[in-house]
Parts: sequence; structure tokens; C-alpha cells
Amino acid sequence: MTAMCLVFSWLLTLSVVFSMAEKQICTYYTTVRVTSADCSGRMLEDLPTELLTDIQALSMSHNRMRVLHSDSFRRYTHLKYLYLDDNMISYVENGTFEPLQNLEVIRLSHNALETVPVGVLQLPKLRKLYVDNNRLKGGGGFEFAPTSETLELLSLANCHLENLPPLGMYPRLLELNISGNELKVLFPQQIAPMCRLHLLDLRGNPMLFNGSGGCECHSLATWIQQMNIYYAEVPLNCSTEADEWADGQFPCKQQPQDEMQTPCRAASVIEEKKTNIWLTWILPSALVVACLYIVLLLVGTRFHSLISTKCGMEH
Repeated sequence: MTAMCLVFSWLLTLSVVFSMAEKQICTYYTTVRVTSADCSGRMLEDLPTELLTDIQALSMSHNRMRVLHSDSFRRYTHLKYLYLDDNMISYVENGTFEPLQNLEVIRLSHNALETVPVGVLQLPKLRKLYVDNNRLKGGGGFEFAPTSETLELLSLANCHLENLPPLGMYPRLLELNISGNELKVLFPQQIAPMCRLHLLDLRGNPMLFNGSGGCECHSLATWIQQMNIYYAEVPLNCSTEADEWADGQFPCKQQPQDEMQTPCRAASVIEEKKTNIWLTWILPSALVVACLYIVLLLVGTRFHSLISTKCGMEH
């Protein structure tokens, strides 16, 4: 019995030691209202499970992680910034990112992903998603993913893309980086649903419009100009027929701009309805409830004061 107790005590002590070592393997620091854990460059193969649970930023960059498990982040629900770049991540289990309902920025750059984890785009507060320098296949998983109403920046640079994935409607997207790919053609209809797009990075796509007619190229250039989109590239190299386009004669049939803007307008209407519901019903209701609470609080305080005074007089 004594031997068993000694073994149990030794195992318990060893467990505590490993737990303390895991906490100390990362560096903690605090900036303006953000507590961060830096676990980068530690040759880690798994996410530490004994970090401080209230961290809001976590860097796991430059490690050796290959798989993200469904319980990897269940203890770190306060995370807003998550950096997983420069690992070897090739598989993400379903539900992995579900606990991260406060996440705003995630970097999955320089990994071995073939598709974008579906759960990422379901996060309600996500603003920036970096998936660059992965070898995405086919539609990159976007064909199965829901569209995000909060995403502002999406980086798909250097992902070996031959076609732009079916991104659908991202009403708040401001920046789209698809540089360093193998795109051959890009149609205005593919980016038209991105209602607020401001920056389109096309650099390093040597095959883009190479050897094709000038119609697609000029259609995209015209759309970019009409929508006041800045694109980080020298002017598109639209071949042939340039003289006719310069003279204002368009030999190619273009889809009407109003028709391509229909998804944007639909999204704007939906967003306006949500705002109106908030202003018309939710906000006034909240104010009424707050006022009633204050009135009841004042009445209760007054009643308590009267009772106290009456009791004092009786004594």
C-alpha cells in the first residue's frame, strides 16, 4: 500500500511539474487591454492546454502542428487574435473554431491546407482571414462555406489558384488579395457581389488574360474603374482591340452594371432592414426597460426609506 501511495504521489507531482512547465513555455505580455501569449518558435506539435484562459491573443507561429483538434481552443474562448502561420497544418477537425465566438483575426498562412476550414467563416465577429501560401484545391472549400457578413479582409495569395474560388457575397469585404496565383481569367461578376471592395491585389498572375481575347480583360478594367476600386498592379495588359476600346467602341457585349450590382443592392437592403429593426424596436424597447428599472429602483429605495423612518419612530 505504501509503495502504491508513493507511486501515485510521484505521478501527481510529475503532472504538476509538466503543467507548470507548459505554462512557462510561452511568454505572456499585456498591451492596451489585450493579454497575449507568445508560443511561437517552440517546436510545438500540439496546442498547449494549460495556458491562461483569459488570453485574447495567441501566437503559435513557426511550430510543428499538423492537426487542429475539436477541443484545441475550448479553454480559450476570449481569443480575438489567433496566429497559426508557418506550421504544417493539413487537417482541421469539425467544430475546432466553434468556441472562438469573439475571434476577429486569424492567420493560417504558410501551412498545408487544401481547403479553408468551414467553421472559420461562421464566426460572428471575424474581420480578417489570412489563408495565403497554402495549396488550395478546386474551390478551396468556399463552395461549402457560408458567406461571412463581417469579413473585411481576405488573403488568398500564393495558393496555386487557377480560378477564383466561388466566394459569393461578402457585403463588408474591403480588401481581397489574390496575388501570386495562376489565374487565367477574372470576370467582373465574380467580384461584383463584394459590395464594398476597395483594394484588389492581382500582382504576380502572369497567366491572367494571357492569350485570351481583350473582352474579359477590358470588362474587368472597366468595372474596376467604374466602382473606384484600387488594384495593386500595373494597368491590366489588355491585348488587341485596344484602339477600338480607346475610341469608345466596345466590340464585346457587357453585362449591364445595374444587373451585376443587384447582389450588392440586395445586401444593402437586408442590412438596412436590420438597422431599422434595431432602431425601431430593439433600442426603444431596451430604453423602456431601462427606464422602468430605474423607476422601480427609485420607488423601492423610497419605500425602504419610509419603512426605516417609521420603524425608527416606533422605537
